[in-house]
Amino acid sequence: MVAVPAPFTVLNVVLDSGERLPCLVESATWLPVRVATRWAVRYRRYRVQSSTLANNLRVLARVYRWAQETAGYDLDNHLTQGQTLGIRGIESLVSTLRATTDGHALDTGAFDQHLAVIEDFLKWSLDSENRGGRSVLSLEQLTAERGKLDQLFRSLRVGARPSARIEPLEDVDIEAIRHAIGPRRDPGGMSFPQAFSSHARLRNWLMFEVALELGIRRGELSQAETGFPATCRRRWYPHSPPAG
Repeated sequence: MVAVPAPFTVLNVVLDSGERLPCLVESATWLPVRVATRWAVRYRRYRVQSSTLANNLRVLARVYRWAQETAGYDLDNHLTQGQTLGIRGIESLVSTLRATTDGHALDTGAFDQHLAVIEDFLKWSLDSENRGGRSVLSLEQLTAERGKLDQLFRSLRVGARPSARIEPLEDVDIEAIRHAIGPRRDPGGMSFPQAFSSHARLRNWLMFEVALELGIRRGELSQAETGFPATCRRRWYPHSPPAG
């Protein structure tokens, strides 16, 4: 059996600033879908990492596909005309989300996360100043419609168990890591342990100390490091290979 290609695809665009910006496009034309692109560019990109945004857009790709193949309408046109999915439409959409693309059921955590992304997108798109198009709602109407979506999605969530809290490193752990990767003063200057390749030793130590002091996640730190211009990387890591 020949696999049918997905009608929507997530592409990563690299901006001049070095930022990676995922975009949801039609697979046949590579044209971005309108409302999801506005949501990603004007709103969501400032609240999540690019990898999380890409996953969010993959969820919305399933919403666009459901609208096209099951509901029988173009989701962009539907939303910009001021129409909503409605209770029955959302229930139909949710039934398609319960299985992954390979036919296996989503675990409860992933399912609830999918619902959270869709809820955020639909609440955002209620405002015509966000999505574009017709049907301007008053502040009272907008609040009421968002309240309805909040209640509906709350009733649809499975309620996954909360994840276990990751405990911070103890002092003895921090000292062990510093001893393993940190610099040491030698008569001729400063040297690093041989645990990593020469061009990565300074980088790894700096990334550990920055993450420890600022409390940022590994993905955020890696994204910031790879987003540096090549000249900045060479200034920070003089032994690193040239970009490309």
